[in-house]
Amino acid sequence: MSESLPVGANGLGSDRQYEFSASENDVFRQLAGWMNVTGGGLLLVGLLQLGLTAATLGSIGDDDPQLALRPVRAALGGQVMSGLLMAIVFTCLAYWVRQSARSLRAVVATQGHDIDHTMNAVRHLRASFSAMFYLLSATLVTLFLWTCFGSLLSHLLP
Repeated sequence: MSESLPVGANGLGSDRQYEFSASENDVFRQLAGWMNVTGGGLLLVGLLQLGLTAATLGSIGDDDPQLALRPVRAALGGQVMSGLLMAIVFTCLAYWVRQSARSLRAVVATQGHDIDHTMNAVRHLRASFSAMFYLLSATLVTLFLWTCFGSLLSHLLP
């Protein structure tokens, strides 16, 4: 269920809000810095994963006799799909973490809207942690299914 803040005359939320102290702003500034670095790292990993996936995709060809084996081609196809998924996931996580960092920097840079900016940061963090939970759950289910039925599936593939 989504909770919304009351909108004030400024359009951001309530007109009068708590203002964080200088020492509290320093904590937000440091956190925003680390979140920005982490988001950049997540983006880099997503781009590297995309490059590795493209290289794997380029290696799937019918002209290579060793790749003509169906189980090998099926495994490479699975790697391409999981690689694309991971690239998308890391890129989305990078976006959410960097958006949270932007909101936390706004807490420090602006006056009168600290709670609004903090809540925006929390919403982006909620999105990233929700995504991580569902991806972890999907990964565990996939590993379980692949462990139980992977050999059966390789025999059924054309």
